Amino acid sequence: MSLTRPDPFLSKWAENGERYDVPNSGADTAKGKADIQTGFPEITMKSVLNGGVPPWGQDHNGILYKITEGVQWTQAGGTYIYDKNFCDTIGGYPLGAKIKSTIYNYVTFINMKEGNKENPNDYTTPNEFWLSDAKKGNGWAILTIPSSDNSITYYTSDFKFATTVAGNKTELFVRPSFDGSNFLKIEGSNKPYQNVQAAINDIADGGTATIHIYYPDGPYYTTPDNTSNANTDNQYWNIGNKNITLDIYGNDDLDKIGKEITDNFKPYNKYVFKEYERLKVYMPSYTSHSSCVASGIVGSGNLNISGIELIVIDQVVGGDFNGAFINPLKLDAHGCIFSNIGVYPAIWGGWGGNTTSVKIDQCQFNTKDGSGHFFWLSSDILSLTVLETFNQLEDFSYEFFASNSKDFLGKASSYLDFKLVKTGYTTSDGKGAIYTPQGLNTYLPLTIDIEL
Repeated sequence: MSLTRPDPFLSKWAENGERYDVPNSGADTAKGKADIQTGFPEITMKSVLNGGVPPWGQDHNGILYKITEGVQWTQAGGTYIYDKNFCDTIGGYPLGAKIKSTIYNYVTFINMKEGNKENPNDYTTPNEFWLSDAKKGNGWAILTIPSSDNSITYYTSDFKFATTVAGNKTELFVRPSFDGSNFLKIEGSNKPYQNVQAAINDIADGGTATIHIYYPDGPYYTTPDNTSNANTDNQYWNIGNKNITLDIYGNDDLDKIGKEITDNFKPYNKYVFKEYERLKVYMPSYTSHSSCVASGIVGSGNLNISGIELIVIDQVVGGDFNGAFINPLKLDAHGCIFSNIGVYPAIWGGWGGNTTSVKIDQCQFNTKDGSGHFFWLSSDILSLTVLETFNQLEDFSYEFFASNSKDFLGKASSYLDFKLVKTGYTTSDGKGAIYTPQGLNTYLPLTIDIEL
């Protein structure tokens, strides 16, 4: 049987006729009046000879008007919004119900649980909504739009449209010199991106991905267009609330180290060895806007970097610099070099008293003039882990990368806004005060080499 689309109601029933507005309840049933809850009363179902009362034609028109009013709204593409009174009366929205946002006309919510009484308009970020059965949120999901090329149009943290690759694509490649010809098989059929920011943009909010940077095309810059031209529109890597790992491909020495680790079943990160030259990434900055190079959302933005030398450019476009370069991301660094520290106040900074963490694994810290701050503590709480070893490995061709992490980060002068606060006493009578760094959680024994 084929189905033919019925003609829409061009007008509502009795739109220009005589009708009554049928109430939900409380009709004068003795006179044969109808209401929604009880319908036509029993008296209208008896013969007039037996004391019955004829039903009112105006009630018939009123009921059919109300029904066709709703049908016509739906036929016209109308989408309903959250209605608390309606929701409470029916016991919550059913699974699969779709309603429109009252804040953004282009946002539609779909209900992911039975009997949902939550108002989705009370929530402002995608992470507060249903993401999966393990992250149920408020039970409403923001409706996404799949396309034929396996991409997804979704809503960002400020409810704007964005399109990204499908969620199962977690490996992205950057090669600025790519000319369309075939090259490394590791890339498969995917064309590499021209710069790091373009790859970041193609990762959905809250997504996790590894961005592989082609070593021979270095050095790189942390501006979105991979140039030294820093300005308000071309300034920094915007990580947002994404989980980004940056690593290197196309370096023969690094590939050899990785192969030997695999062949000998060594439990090591290939980036912590010294037998390859780090990829140089320069950090220009502009004083306005966010005043940082790698920017993210506190508590959810993560940046994992390996085998990179981050070099602060000894010049700021636009005047004096007043921010931190990496802010306020969770940071993991493996076998990296941080060069020219001291040109600006700090390399890493938090935001607004929040808690975050940094892991430093076999890294070097080089200052411009022998001094400089890496961390800006301010009012934030930083959990710092530092890993470092110099033992030569038996039956292994490579040596650990020379690290000064514990020495550099073990000095109070490496922290901007370093303060000591009294946290306890060594005796029960309140003597022998114990002081710890304010906002810093670390096992490192700190040397107080500054005036407090």
